Amino acid sequence: MSEELVPTIVDLDDLCDMWDPYDLLMTLKENDPSFKITLFTIPKKCSKQLIRKYAELDWVEMAVHGWWHTTGETLSWTHAECREKFEQAWRMGIRANGFKAPKWIISDVCREVARELGWYISDHKSNRFRTKHKDERVYITDLRLRNSNEMRIHGHTHNVTGNGIEEAFNMFLLPRGKFEYRFISEVC
Repeated sequence: MSEELVPTIVDLDDLCDMWDPYDLLMTLKENDPSFKITLFTIPKKCSKQLIRKYAELDWVEMAVHGWWHTTGETLSWTHAECREKFEQAWRMGIRANGFKAPKWIISDVCREVARELGWYISDHKSNRFRTKHKDERVYITDLRLRNSNEMRIHGHTHNVTGNGIEEAFNMFLLPRGKFEYRFISEVC
């Protein structure tokens, strides 16, 4: 009798030219060929080359993480500005149809645009009781689901808050063959 694989979702915030964890991610992929990850990407801080490099990897999906990655930036976006930013990120090659606001501060307008476009919102577990629209897709980061063996691992592309991929590498380096990796877009 074989062991059941543990559904596992891994995501990192802040992919940009300054914080590119490519070598560490390659080590994780070499450790377990089934490894998959969602990278929350800062569009205005990424070169075309960086986006192209990750877009070519079928085990990586890139989702949008703000625009400039400034605290509260979505609060000033109009509906049209938000929609244009989402669509421009898609044209740039960031194509997971997902959005996470910097510092988890997201406007209702941004949530509405995501819903209209069929995008998911990644949100913090402290916001899990926020009222949701019936068509809204929300992924709660780091939330252990009741009656589920699913594992959610959240971190950053750089060393910050104790969960940067380098400083917490062993948290990401899981035993081979025991996990079924999924993108966030596959679970919400």
